[in-house]
Amino acid sequence: LLDELVEFFHPATDLDKIMMKVAFVTVMYYVSAGGKPIIIVESISGRGAGKTTFANSCAFLYGEDSIEVTQGFLRGGREEIVKNLISAEGRRRRVVVVDNVVGRWGGADIAQLSTAKAFTGRRPYGKGIESRNNDLTWFTTSNGAQFDMDFISRCIFVTLVSHKPDPFWQA
Repeated sequence: LLDELVEFFHPATDLDKIMMKVAFVTVMYYVSAGGKPIIIVESISGRGAGKTTFANSCAFLYGEDSIEVTQGFLRGGREEIVKNLISAEGRRRRVVVVDNVVGRWGGADIAQLSTAKAFTGRRPYGKGIESRNNDLTWFTTSNGAQFDMDFISRCIFVTLVSHKPDPFWQA
């Protein structure tokens, strides 16, 4: 069944098929030490290959929606990001999708967010400091973004190819 699901997204190579299976099971995997890999989903053929749909499907498989954020939002500062992650709604989710990354991407803040054991901060409208264990799986979708070496060392890559649209599937 997992093989059929993976094939539906048209992985570029056999290695991409394996990495897609890893992505699906990484969402349910949790170790208190933190440190899940960041999953970068790219496409050889650009737009419409199903990168975002694949990332969101990894959350949907476990009955959840993803936390969708933009590259610009993440540049807004760690405090605002943590506020969303420890909010009541954020605590119910295990997948973060940073969609449509362009240009240079990476850096200490995003690397630390993906590998931290826990997030600590103030919830929106909350009193006092709260924490949340880092049970999140981070996905980044892009078409040819450039990543710094520290960031790449924390990632696995999945490449999709465009395909003829299926009228019965959301793309």
